[in-house]
Amino acid sequence: MDGTQQSAFLIGRERIENGLVVLDLDERMSYLHHSGTYYAGKGMHEAFSNLHTVRLQPIEEYLS
Repeated sequence: MDGTQQSAFLIGRERIENGLVVLDLDERMSYLHHSGTYYAGKGMHEAFSNLHTVRLQPIEEYLS
């Protein structure tokens, strides 16, 4: 997710919007949605808190 073909693993699925939650080897979590890919945070606590409160940023903003 940082431009280097790093492995990411599916760890969850959001039923209402049919989004996927993935985690990479550096514990960065992203949310894959039909409207785009969003960065949720690093580490389980930060990422799940952001997913729960919908404080996500487009992955392009995180990477720049």
